[in-house]
Amino acid sequence: MIDLGFKGNKYTWSNKRYKNRCSLILERLDRCLANNSWILNYPEASVTHLSHTRSDHCLLLISLGNRRPNSSSRTFRLQPSQPNSMLSPLTSSNLRLENGI
Repeated sequence: MIDLGFKGNKYTWSNKRYKNRCSLILERLDRCLANNSWILNYPEASVTHLSHTRSDHCLLLISLGNRRPNSSSRTFRLQPSQPNSMLSPLTSSNLRLENGI
């Protein structure tokens, strides 16, 4: 697996203790990983760390660029262990905006 890198803020997690700088902890805990096959299908892909919201983690936006995968590529599917509730309303609205819906 290869780390896709990122644009934006260096850190993806904060303990949100902004009042006391001595106890503030910032880390890059969240990463986007891909295998060589995926990278060949999406050579223009980029990852952007978006601003922190209410969560202590920031959102990661994966842009695939203009290239569409070839027809033999499998589409993304949630694994049985992942409940549909994992897609937050914010994520769902971003998906609709990205697709022009």
